[in-house]
Amino acid sequence: MNIDELTKQDERWQKAAVKICGDSDFAKDMVQEMYISCLKYDDVNSSFVYKTLMNVFLMDRRQQKAISIDEHELQLTYNDPVFEPDDVEQQLINRFNELYWTDREILLETYDHSFRGIQKAFPMIHFMYAYRRVTFALSYILGDRLSEHNNHRLKRDRNG
Repeated sequence: MNIDELTKQDERWQKAAVKICGDSDFAKDMVQEMYISCLKYDDVNSSFVYKTLMNVFLMDRRQQKAISIDEHELQLTYNDPVFEPDDVEQQLINRFNELYWTDREILLETYDHSFRGIQKAFPMIHFMYAYRRVTFALSYILGDRLSEHNNHRLKRDRNG
């Protein structure tokens, strides 16, 4: 397909971009970037277009992750004005905020990634280092509650 044939199928590319990113406004931008990328070639097929759309999406996500950590203060806060933590919850929040910033960041990453995923996202962090730091952070935050949780889990596993 040349660029004229490509633009005739604009609706198809828009739908594909929305399926990739989930946002119709960003999908329009992705399709425009895809057109710019395809201008370099005389003839492209639909597989190339889909791959280009995916690459545009991934490049944008990588650029969004490249934000300096110094620009953000990592504090556990709540946007819900109705939320009033009780004493135990407040103690957990305070202990989380007392952690060194790297431990807080690794702990937050474990909500979205496995330890191997953290190693892939941050090549300078070995997955075992991340595991040790998370284990330390959880034991610091939870204190005696962690051993109570583990004992309860072991009893449950034994009883089936």
